[in-house]
Amino acid sequence: MAEPDGATGGSSGEQPSPPDGTSKGPDAAFLSAILAFQKAATGKNAEQAEAAAWDALRLAAERAENDPSPLMRLTRKAGECEANGDWAGAEAAYREALSSLEAAEQPVLMVKAHVDLSRLFGLLGQWDKASDCARVATAIARRTDIPWVQVLALRAEATCALARSDNADALRAATEAVELHSTDPIFELSRAQVLVLRARCFEEGGEIDAAERDLTAAKEDLFGPMSSPLFAGMQAAGASWWATTARIIARKGDLETAAEAWSSAVKLQRHVASLPQAAGPYTLEALASALQLQGEALRAIGQPDEAEKALAEARRIRSELGLPEAKENRLGD
Repeated sequence: MAEPDGATGGSSGEQPSPPDGTSKGPDAAFLSAILAFQKAATGKNAEQAEAAAWDALRLAAERAENDPSPLMRLTRKAGECEANGDWAGAEAAYREALSSLEAAEQPVLMVKAHVDLSRLFGLLGQWDKASDCARVATAIARRTDIPWVQVLALRAEATCALARSDNADALRAATEAVELHSTDPIFELSRAQVLVLRARCFEEGGEIDAAERDLTAAKEDLFGPMSSPLFAGMQAAGASWWATTARIIARKGDLETAAEAWSSAVKLQRHVASLPQAAGPYTLEALASALQLQGEALRAIGQPDEAEKALAEARRIRSELGLPEAKENRLGD
């Protein structure tokens, strides 16, 4: 369902230090929760998977609070800066964390640090900088020879390329991510995410049949029996699925049905932004983007009052985050 943390522990003796800069290995209870989640996910037992996920989240939060590593403290500091709109402070914290990872020669976490910087620059609309960070992440990831790490970086590359309207580069990165992906059931969510991302690339390039094939392939993993309101990544990917579906429907000229699809995207994105483990500027900005496109779709089908309500909420969210207003597309004009 999601990328593993890479934490392992021996059956006896001293546990190895994990690659996150902490001094201790993961405790038995946390490992047990992760293994229970993996078993339930592989067996498609949504109830057991959700219970195990709650346990893992609780145990991880307790450890982070009681025994934060230097890296964890920097990551937390970056998150606090982002929550307060201190973008320079967030960048400084991420770069300090990256320097410590480079000194310790921890390439997997270096990839994550570069992806974090890419996300920050993307949030601020600085897509050239975001792309540079994503490319560095990919270059480092290739040296790890770990597919899911490469997928993480390639997803960032594709996202940045789409934002820069470089669809050929976006499709290249997204396709490589799909092809690298494991078919192991534990990676179903991540595979669905990259399929939706590639579908967006196909849609942008006018390859509607290919886009619809990818969306169909991702649908069961996102909306099937393992779907849970608890899983923020799954719900966010579901919102992206509906957003890409809305774009495709609009291309076919059915603007009313497209507006309904945008409403479904907004509903899911609003839920993601409300989840404690996902709440923050990134999920709020994603909600603002979905609201804006919903508003544009509503305006295009002659519902100006509802359109302005959605657009006003999008403007308010961006204003409260300290982000500039996004350019409107004025669909149907």
